[in-house]
Amino acid sequence: MKKIVVLAIVLIMSLSLAGCSENKINIDGVKTNTIFIKEDGTIQFATFETFEKDYYKEDDAKEYIKEHVNKFNSAEGENSAVVDSFSVELDTAKLVITFSDMEKFSKFMMEYSDVKEVEYFGGTIEEALKKEYALSDTFLEASNGKQVEKSAILKDLKQKIVIIYDNADIVLESKIKYYTEGALLLDKHTIQPSNNGCMIIYK
Repeated sequence: MKKIVVLAIVLIMSLSLAGCSENKINIDGVKTNTIFIKEDGTIQFATFETFEKDYYKEDDAKEYIKEHVNKFNSAEGENSAVVDSFSVELDTAKLVITFSDMEKFSKFMMEYSDVKEVEYFGGTIEEALKKEYALSDTFLEASNGKQVEKSAILKDLKQKIVIIYDNADIVLESKIKYYTEGALLLDKHTIQPSNNGCMIIYK
């Protein structure tokens, strides 16, 4: 995500543009692109990119961050995207941004990511169906790995669902109940999606 790297280059100089966020999930040990889904609906995204110090100019990057972050927040509302932290270690830049909700995160990624074959949805199962998302025919139960039919899932339309077509790891503050086959359940809060993305149900 080259354009997101540009954000990272000048993050330290421009924290005042985005403000500060609170109640962060602990991400100190994260080493790969990760999407954190919090119970309050906010999304925290950690992204890693090669930091090409000889390629980027700080002044140009500063203008980029001013123009695009301010433009995004002006269009979507104040603090729709909030820069949390930036660090560089061994020529790798780590950028963490908090978004006010999944919709804002999706819009930001679609606009600024070089990868366009991505999709993000967060809400209830009922809301997903209204938006005509096709749920998987089967899910795996997180507690025991047993297969569960879609018909059983649909008995409670108020359950929350995340539908993500991206290869970033996914961490939920809530406990995972069901997830689609092909994804790898790392623990009760963490999923590593397959190449086809994944659907995660929680409550």
